[in-house]
Amino acid sequence: MALFILETGQKLDQTAACPRCGRLETLSAETAWSYEGDFGELVHHLKSIQRSGSQLRALIDDVLDFSKLTTAKMALHITRFPVSEIFQELEESMSPLASVQGLELKITTPGPAPLISADRVKCIQMLQNLIGNAIKFSPQGGAVELTATHQGSDFLFSVKHAGVGISSEHQKNIFESLFQVEGTNTRKFGGTGLGLPITRHLAQLHGDRVWVESELGKGSTFDIRLPDFIKLTQVVGQG
Repeated sequence: MALFILETGQKLDQTAACPRCGRLETLSAETAWSYEGDFGELVHHLKSIQRSGSQLRALIDDVLDFSKLTTAKMALHITRFPVSEIFQELEESMSPLASVQGLELKITTPGPAPLISADRVKCIQMLQNLIGNAIKFSPQGGAVELTATHQGSDFLFSVKHAGVGISSEHQKNIFESLFQVEGTNTRKFGGTGLGLPITRHLAQLHGDRVWVESELGKGSTFDIRLPDFIKLTQVVGQG
């Protein structure tokens, strides 16, 4: 296939020979567009469109997930997988977001490669919510840390950051739907306010909980404890 550009005002004669290769075949026309503005500005606008689209999709996903959770229509799909596997996926998906905000994402992979039986997708979703929340409320130049420790038949996942901190009076409310510390933060930082409530519901769906330890001006640590479903089943089965 040969391509050529028509001159301004020139019309396509579909019975004429191709001016590039000379073949006598039916010619077809397509419209081509060119951009003559500032390329850097174009890239900036395209990235803004992409970012806005991603944010809108995330908002819609949060609303749909919260609706399923509150109507008891969400089920767990338990599989057995290495904790290091989801940590690697989180590093790949969340590091660019942290970098854009001028933050470092530090992920400490537990070893030697422990396995957990849980809903893999929902584990990633819970940790993404906590990491995203930490990135949102952390000052530039800081770090967000993710660690995991094995506690008997449970796993404790911790997300720590040196952000604005949360007063004790607000800590009991942050896992409620549509609540954000200080009314102005909703406008300043954006979001639906559903990330933490969804994480709480997903942790409860796994049979455990999520909580926060924080102090104003000294950052916060969010912890999720999840039972290993296979070990939990074995204990229950033994009576």
